[in-house]
Amino acid sequence: MEQQDDNGSTRTDDNVREPRVAEGDEGFDLDDLLPIVGEFGRYQKQLLWLVCLPACLPCGFCAFNQLFMADTPPHWCKVPGLEDMDVARRRRLAIPASQFDLVCDRAIYPTIGLVALNTGGPIGVYLFGTLNDRFLPESPRWLLAKGRLSEANDILETLARVNGKELPVAFTQKLRQRMTMSRSTSEEERLRNGPGVLSLFKTPNMRLKTCLITLNWFANNMVYVGLSYYGPALGNEEHLSFLFSSLAEIPSYLACWIVMDRWGRRWPLCLCMVMAGASCIATVLLSPDAVMETLILFLISKSAISASFLIIYPFAGELYPTQLRGVAIGFSAYISGLGLIIIPFVTYLGRENLVLPLVILGAIAVIGGLSGLRLPETLHHRLPQTVEEGELFGKDWTPSSIAASYEDLSARETVEMHEVPIASSIMEEQQRLNAASVRRLVRQSSVMDTQRDSDGSMKMTYWF
Repeated sequence: MEQQDDNGSTRTDDNVREPRVAEGDEGFDLDDLLPIVGEFGRYQKQLLWLVCLPACLPCGFCAFNQLFMADTPPHWCKVPGLEDMDVARRRRLAIPASQFDLVCDRAIYPTIGLVALNTGGPIGVYLFGTLNDRFLPESPRWLLAKGRLSEANDILETLARVNGKELPVAFTQKLRQRMTMSRSTSEEERLRNGPGVLSLFKTPNMRLKTCLITLNWFANNMVYVGLSYYGPALGNEEHLSFLFSSLAEIPSYLACWIVMDRWGRRWPLCLCMVMAGASCIATVLLSPDAVMETLILFLISKSAISASFLIIYPFAGELYPTQLRGVAIGFSAYISGLGLIIIPFVTYLGRENLVLPLVILGAIAVIGGLSGLRLPETLHHRLPQTVEEGELFGKDWTPSSIAASYEDLSARETVEMHEVPIASSIMEEQQRLNAASVRRLVRQSSVMDTQRDSDGSMKMTYWF
């Protein structure tokens, strides 16, 4: 909607937001476009509920059914020297072999099976990832970054149509203009190749953040899966212990989702990992027959590590710059997945000492949690878009900054926002916004840049 100000000039109402179109080679800011064409509309929901969720549901069965398939049944072990005894005496002195003889001196075989299962994960990522690309729509952000503008335009038009929206005219015109422009061969090569995984290690700050993120992801992955594998070994009923282990995750997910937006990512990540590690290590203080107390500490650690595992995904995505986000998250997740290869051997140690695997996993969790304090907080901060911005983000970190969880936004004057001249009725409505709404706006800007005028001042918008 257009309105005239006191000078007779025409301006656009803030309710009608046009996407910010940059003049650089990257060309387009999808963060401003997505709220217009549907940030989480029917298109995204169909991908989530009809593709992603059905693909994820079988993963739990594939990942943990071996724990029960390879369960040790009541059995005899063949003991040399007892062959001449009758069955009754041998049953009192030994244990019978089960199907496949996966007991006694072959008890390590189920553990090797878990190792083989986890080894197939990194291999399958490449095989099925390539197959997946043939059927699922590509990311418009990635296509734009690679200079494949025509394909990006087709997907964005489909996205807008399914969501019942329309692509803004300014965006479509700019996109078509870019498609008709000729680029040099070197420029095309630069756009298509873009920064790779080596860009994560070329500069000191980016290199340090990559190592710390990967270490935390590695620790979370190992401890979470290790505790999940170890759950059936605790308590008198293994199926019930595994059920409690799974149920312990639900409240931690709900609480963590609220805590992340109130106290940031860094401190909740650290506290949850340290709590998980301390609970595991504390089992050393219990007597060997304190099975119930060990189970309680195990459930506390499982709940805490589940919360930190939930945090590391968005935290890593916010720390990595947009240009490298996909390849960087893939790198960290891939390295952390390699830790799953040794986890079955760690849990196997529990056959000799029940709490030894918990102590090892606890030490890994504590080390990972404390190292996370070196990472910069991302809540209420504008996220890095380019590799250069990624290097600058968090470069001014000092030991004193550990104490602060995030920027204080409790007072409205701490949020530096300049409003453009607007109608008096709209101004009165904006003046009634409370501090919570302002915090919500700034929190949203950690995912999406707030629209700015030509002079660089931020506009108060209504989408929050």
